[in-house]
Amino acid sequence: MIAVFSFKDSLRKETSSALFELNRMGLSLYMLSGDRAEVAAEAAKEAGIDPKNIFAERSPEEKMETIREIEKRG
Repeated sequence: MIAVFSFKDSLRKETSSALFELNRMGLSLYMLSGDRAEVAAEAAKEAGIDPKNIFAERSPEEKMETIREIEKRG
């Protein structure tokens, strides 16, 4: 017998509202996650984050490097 379980963290309502407001203000939102790409994409969609701004399956070190790269781009 094989069992598959999937758990999902949902965004809190106030988090979704805050992210929507930041997006409305013209700020670019990014997601850096250690989760699998599929999980990160689903969460980003819920949060209103542009798919091109999702960086999944990143170690803490890779997240820091990604932040540096984003900062260089301005």
